[in-house]
Amino acid sequence: PAVFIWALQQIQNAVLGCTYQIPQPSDGGVLDPDQVIVNYLPNGQPPAQELTRVTDASQCVPDGWYYDDNLNPTIIQLCPDICTTVQADQTAKVDILLGCQGS
Repeated sequence: PAVFIWALQQIQNAVLGCTYQIPQPSDGGVLDPDQVIVNYLPNGQPPAQELTRVTDASQCVPDGWYYDDNLNPTIIQLCPDICTTVQADQTAKVDILLGCQGS
């Protein structure tokens, strides 16, 4: 049983990564990349910690994230420090909140 639990924990850590596809609005709206919010919930519980958007990897801060392309983003990348924190938290949750311009 201990090996099985360990294997499940490894899978969970692998699943909660540091790179996320930007979800598309389900209501037909147009995504506004400047209104996207990325939250980290330590232990999967509120209160959420809102992460700080930076322009690129060279500007990373301990709780930061950035887009793969600021003009046409498709990927959200967590900065190394928060990535390490999230991956070490076996019950972590990352929420991506979308802001839309309308349809």
